[in-house]
Amino acid sequence: MKRIALLVYDVSLTGGAERVAINLANEFAGQDRVYILSVFSTGVSSKGIDERVSCIALSNHYEKIPVKFLKYKNKLRKILVDEKIDILMSITAGVVTLAIQAAKGLRTEVIYCEHSNLENRTYGRKHVFRQYFGAKKADAVVTLTERDRQNFIRMFKVAPERVFTIPNWYEKKKCSTEYNSDSKKIISVGRLEKVKGYEYTIDCADVILRRNPEWQWDIYGDGSQRTELQESISHKGIERLTLKGNVADIDKRYAEYAFLVMTSRYEGLPLSLLEAQTSLLPIVSFDCPTGPSEIIEDGVNGFVVPLFDVDALIQKIQRLIDSQEERINFSEHSQDKLCFYEKARVMRLWNELFQKLLVDGDDADD
Repeated sequence: MKRIALLVYDVSLTGGAERVAINLANEFAGQDRVYILSVFSTGVSSKGIDERVSCIALSNHYEKIPVKFLKYKNKLRKILVDEKIDILMSITAGVVTLAIQAAKGLRTEVIYCEHSNLENRTYGRKHVFRQYFGAKKADAVVTLTERDRQNFIRMFKVAPERVFTIPNWYEKKKCSTEYNSDSKKIISVGRLEKVKGYEYTIDCADVILRRNPEWQWDIYGDGSQRTELQESISHKGIERLTLKGNVADIDKRYAEYAFLVMTSRYEGLPLSLLEAQTSLLPIVSFDCPTGPSEIIEDGVNGFVVPLFDVDALIQKIQRLIDSQEERINFSEHSQDKLCFYEKARVMRLWNELFQKLLVDGDDADD
């Protein structure tokens, strides 16, 4: 039985990285001894965490990690030694430096798991350095997409055999088994934040909805830009473009729509695209880094257009509006690639990586 630890910044947060860590830990716990190690915890919640997973927090209040680096490194190292951790997974670049330094000289294998991508430079230079350090010093790097894997190899000169693509899995939920080809509604889903590029959605909708008065466009999600986006919609006088907010049953809402549109600047692996395909929807998306070009097969189950090219986006959306036959054809191929994101496949890739690292580590000791 392996001993696997997943290091996160704060397990009590509700962000995507924390959810991924909990999902992985729960799944690993079925066959291994598993720990979630949280640098901080402002109130560790056991919600959603399997009782077989041990949660350990290094601190119950926030401090700047660089200022108290030695303190946290020593605490983490003691846990790695006392619990005889075989594999330490750093979930995001934010904690990878701590993971690598704490495990230095131990038999613990360190995996740097990139939750976003190298092309997303919104987090500043310190974050880029952490990505570089993790890429150079970790025993393995795991990316969500093949595009990001190639970027690590090219940009940081990482040996190809040290970088692996393992996506997050997507569990299919019950949805409509028929595509609503008569729908005249467009859907977009995601947090109302700058990274999602909703100003491009609004520019596009301004043209599309004026041309097609029988169609409507709904945006699901909430965030810090809600007021700003609503003011922009009102200022432009766009009718039938509605901010719907967060809903608990979003997976059931997709069946009401004809297709999904995404205008993100960056993504890791966009869950909304997989949800849409599960619900048989065609997709039109910017070719943002990373995910859309690997999830969507251009011209087969949707369209991928150059990043920020609103004119191209409008053209493809209008094409789907004009052709019910093409929408139906795209819908029939919407699930062609979903097998790549099934839990069984993803877990097989993780187990193969663990086996490789542990065998290679034993060979190095010999």
